Amino acid sequence: MADRKTDDVRFVHPEYTKYFNQMSITRDVFDGVDTTAKYIYRLQREGEDSFINRVRNITLKNFIKRATEAFVGMIFRKQIEVTGFDDVMMDIFGKVDKRNNLNIFAREVTTNLIVDGKVFIALDTDLEGRSDPYAIAYNRSQIINWRKNANDEYTMVVVKEILAEESGEFGSSYVNQYRVYKEDGNVDIYRESNGETYLYLTIETEYDYIPLVAIELSDIPPLYDIAKLTIKHTNRTSIKDKYLDMCATPIPIVWSPDIDSEEDPTQAVYVIGADEGFVFNGSKDECDFEWRELAGTSIDKLQEDLNVIEEDITTGVIRASTSDNTTIKTATQAYYEASESANRVVVIANAVELGLNKAIRILADLANIELNVEARAIINKDFNAIQGNSDSVRLLWEVFLQGGLSTETFLDSLSKFELIDIGSVRDELIRIQTDDFKLEPRVNDNSVNNNMDNRTVSALNQE
Repeated sequence: MADRKTDDVRFVHPEYTKYFNQMSITRDVFDGVDTTAKYIYRLQREGEDSFINRVRNITLKNFIKRATEAFVGMIFRKQIEVTGFDDVMMDIFGKVDKRNNLNIFAREVTTNLIVDGKVFIALDTDLEGRSDPYAIAYNRSQIINWRKNANDEYTMVVVKEILAEESGEFGSSYVNQYRVYKEDGNVDIYRESNGETYLYLTIETEYDYIPLVAIELSDIPPLYDIAKLTIKHTNRTSIKDKYLDMCATPIPIVWSPDIDSEEDPTQAVYVIGADEGFVFNGSKDECDFEWRELAGTSIDKLQEDLNVIEEDITTGVIRASTSDNTTIKTATQAYYEASESANRVVVIANAVELGLNKAIRILADLANIELNVEARAIINKDFNAIQGNSDSVRLLWEVFLQGGLSTETFLDSLSKFELIDIGSVRDELIRIQTDDFKLEPRVNDNSVNNNMDNRTVSALNQE
């Protein structure tokens, strides 16, 4: 990327330029086959038409998307637990980015974090301040420039946005816009026209800081190596597909003594098309016709190479995000793989939780809501389901009825068995104490069979 003049709002930070290639490659592979097609290379002596046709027909095993979805699925297999917030904040969480609730928004943030290595959350309000504040998730590629102070706090951030503007009755066009967050809390908005930029709007705010949170894993996207392997895999698959297309169509070959050849006339060859005709001159011994198929080990070697590439991927990042129950492993292998998986996912979950809570604090500040110290969002760290069968649940219930478990432990166990979804156990206990709802049966008790066992009936009668 070419840097612009330092007094131009479009100036790109050197660190952005340094890692732009890795970001682009990883993001292109994640986005799918169409954006990955640009990384198909042309073979030596391959015709242009053949190359164009091969690129048009490539297929993609998207290991980047598979790994990202696996990580996100492990983290958000349970909803975010929010505790200590009032009804106003809970309403804000319902449409935290004006479209999605907090859980869906956090999944989007986590996805971008895994793909890009960094993601940013900006908090904003409308110009009149009449509506609730909201969050905006910015991809790493949108933050093109920044400055920080000695405390590693942002003092300037430039965000590149692309807006759609209506023109005429039916037309529309795209405009480059640059949102500049400044240290004093104000925001300058520049727009681009005819290759030049101009100050479009200045927004003055009541806060004196930049309402933006950076969530970071690494400078180089964590799945960059997997992206490179995926591109290699896609190229190999494309070449193999081309060879298989050639092998699937036998080639008609004719030997004829009437063909002039300085070396051996009987070995001269005609290659003809499916719609071409030919005439034999001579006896069977003098001329012949056969359908020949391509032979050799090239395709086998390609398939072996593809298997090696897939093994490199699945024993790398993918191993940490998927369960492989088909391979017999030693106890040591299973231990290291489980530890690696837990560590990688925990790092991601902790980063998202920390960043999300920082963003929530700013969100509350913009809404003039004072949060207590205990108010926070908790990201799931339980990445594996605990299966509870009917016998174990029955045993848990009986121990609880006999006084061997507290209500808090009982509810927590049911939650871990995923039989109930209550979020915070402590909040549930408060709800139980304040709940005055009494269930009234719709039919007479004598008209139906009572299937409860004696212990359950006895426990209910003691209330």
